[in-house]
Amino acid sequence: PQRRNAQIQYNAVRPLQQHIAVTPMSQISGPGFGFHVWRNGIAMMGIRLFSQYTERVVMRIPTMDRNPETRAILSDFSASMVSALLSMPFNQVFSWACCSPELAAMTHRQRVQAYLTFLIGNYCGPGRLSLLGRDLMVRISYTSFLFTGYHIVERRLRHLAEGV
Repeated sequence: PQRRNAQIQYNAVRPLQQHIAVTPMSQISGPGFGFHVWRNGIAMMGIRLFSQYTERVVMRIPTMDRNPETRAILSDFSASMVSALLSMPFNQVFSWACCSPELAAMTHRQRVQAYLTFLIGNYCGPGRLSLLGRDLMVRISYTSFLFTGYHIVERRLRHLAEGV
């Protein structure tokens, strides 16, 4: 669905002659699919892997040892920020690949070159650092709240199931 949504939004802001084909819902793979999988895996690592390490940093804040839920939320949020930073390039390539139909006719090697050209062209060069900062902040603000909230709900449901 995300590929399809990106294509619909792409078409919404372009004249009819510049529209691209919208992928059917039944087709889940295509150019950029691997980046989609990696993006999601890396984003999930924040609350699953990195949080235990950020908790050590959070524990250095005075009074953090008093409230385990607050500590968990801050640990998850900071870990999700790290994951957002790491997953942002994968997210950008996936979104771009969804709206670049010319990639379908390329070999794997040509696609990798196109992906790298896209990333380097977007973020390297004069005036591009602010674009990188913007895209990182968008990714952080979206995924950090999303995964932290997800983990809050997950913890609450686990406590309810355990009768705590």
